[in-house]
Amino acid sequence: MKEHRKTGHNVLHLLYPIRKKNESNCKNKGSLEGLLTRLQFERFGCSADNPSKENKNNIFSVYPSTFKKNEVFVQDSHSYWISEKQVAEYFHPTVQGSLFRSGNLKKYRKIEGEIFIADLKNPDHQEDNTKNQHTIAFQWLATEIYVFNEDYAFLVVRLSLLENVSVDKNDIESSLRQPYPQPVQSLNIWMKFANRVRQNYKKYATQPKLQITHAFNEEKQEVMKVEESSFFNYLEKHYKDLFAKYAISNVDLNGQGELELPQRIEPNAFLYAFVQTDSTEPLTNNELNQLIHIDDYDGESGSTPEFIDEFVNRHLYKRWISYGTYTTAIDYGSITISQNRSFVYSFRKSDLYKQSFPNLLIQHYSRIYLLFIVLLLYYREQLQDLLGRYALLGEEFLEESAKEILKDYYKLNQIYFFRWISQEIQGIEMWKFLYEIFGIEELYQSVVHDMQELNQRLIEKHTKKQEQEQQVQSKEIRTLTILAAFTGLLGINLIVPNFENDLSGIVNRLLSNKFWDFSDYKNDIRTVTSYTFYSISIIIIFYITFFFARKLVKWIVNKYKSIFNKNRGANK
Repeated sequence: MKEHRKTGHNVLHLLYPIRKKNESNCKNKGSLEGLLTRLQFERFGCSADNPSKENKNNIFSVYPSTFKKNEVFVQDSHSYWISEKQVAEYFHPTVQGSLFRSGNLKKYRKIEGEIFIADLKNPDHQEDNTKNQHTIAFQWLATEIYVFNEDYAFLVVRLSLLENVSVDKNDIESSLRQPYPQPVQSLNIWMKFANRVRQNYKKYATQPKLQITHAFNEEKQEVMKVEESSFFNYLEKHYKDLFAKYAISNVDLNGQGELELPQRIEPNAFLYAFVQTDSTEPLTNNELNQLIHIDDYDGESGSTPEFIDEFVNRHLYKRWISYGTYTTAIDYGSITISQNRSFVYSFRKSDLYKQSFPNLLIQHYSRIYLLFIVLLLYYREQLQDLLGRYALLGEEFLEESAKEILKDYYKLNQIYFFRWISQEIQGIEMWKFLYEIFGIEELYQSVVHDMQELNQRLIEKHTKKQEQEQQVQSKEIRTLTILAAFTGLLGINLIVPNFENDLSGIVNRLLSNKFWDFSDYKNDIRTVTSYTFYSISIIIIFYITFFFARKLVKWIVNKYKSIFNKNRGANK
């Protein structure tokens, strides 16, 4: 960025997908809602039909404490605050019903307010890593959690660089209490902050760092030294109870087979940010390329001018009402920059007062377009998860596992998946732009193909199973038919002399140790014949009894499995 560009009002969102850990490994059991209540989160948002009471402190979840109210609003703190009812009404009616009124998406918020002092450090391997080191102040505005179900949610951390604060390390409190009436931080500094605050510094040892040194508590009015130098590590420590139950991960923590999945796969956050600059000089393609890549400095992801021009055109949306406003997007982040301080009409159509365009856009980004991003990231993670689970099924798979994958696909498709999310022109175009950049359509079509293939494999497996069962049944019927014919032949056509008298003798011999002594009746053909036919009858009776007992046990086992799977699905 050019040196003369200053940073204006800004807000940054760090988005982390969080998944529930296995209950066996989880010390903190219980519902997510109960956990968030203990952590002092409040549920917010409402349906268009049932607006909730607005909290006057909600303004501080979006704007830093260094703002003056007359900077943000023309008249008072309620005239131009976008209500939760208006947020819901921005979406298509079907989306309102599926997300807000039905409660399929629950939103929780906690206003933080803590201010951090941090150094933008150079890489440790540099000989003079303190040269050109810069100290900044930024505020943790709020933490929000968007819950899709008990197993999956998004953690959103909202920050803002205090652009009108110049930090004096010798007197931090005075620096924070006496902000300047105009921006003093350059846009270059904001880019370094945006690039580094989302990083996991345990991943790369030699990269430039954002090192937190102090934290300022406004309520207690005191400055404290910070042990955790990385904001990500500070976040983990601050919400240790949440991370004891949920892990930041892009993979299914239930695991597959004997795989032991790590707690964090990729803790680098998705960055979603808005920044204003006071310079009206048009941004160059190199500067826009830096914004798109969220680079630490201009040229870090440089290439030929032809490549940059083509790349910028694809990853840039600029159809805003105000000239000089651009939205960039890439797989791991999206930034909107506004160069214009012109006035536009308020969100409330009945009011004729005017308001600063960037300030209103902060609300749109922090409360409406943020929902776009959360939904699209949820789509991307869930679609990728379905593809991965299908790939791990293998040739010989359990029917229950395949049905569970199809069930999750149907739920995603029926409840959350929208191609047209808003009736507002700006919303339609923004959704289309982000939808394309994140590659949702390609992922979705790939999942549709895999689910169709899985469904076909299930049908084939079921058909094969039915054929095998029919073959077994045919063999059993054939055996029973032969036995029935044989016993029928013996029972109808064969006459055994003195049947009644011999029966008692046979029973007595069965109970004695002389049963296998043939010397007594070697010349008695009638007795030998009787013993033979009675023995055959006993074998047949035992076989038929075993046959029906086996059928009964199999029926009981299948019934138990059916009830178990039904209860497991209901609990999930």
